[in-house]
Amino acid sequence: MIERQYHQRAKASFVMHQQQTQFQILDLQTGQIKAFEHDNLSKYLEQLVDAMQQQLVKVELTLHM
Repeated sequence: MIERQYHQRAKASFVMHQQQTQFQILDLQTGQIKAFEHDNLSKYLEQLVDAMQQQLVKVELTLHM
C-alpha cells in the first residue's frame, strides 16, 4: 500500500508501507527527508501500544529547535 504524506510548504512524498518501523526527519530549510531506523524507539512504541491494548496506526513527532 502507498501512502501520501504531506509536509510543510505544500510538499508531499509517497511512502510504501513496510512491516518494519521507519522514522523520518524533515529538514525544513532544504525540504529533504531523511529516513532512519531506531531499534530502541521501535521497541518502546511496541511496548506502549501493548500496554494500552491498542493498535498503532501512525505516530508523528514534531521537534522545534
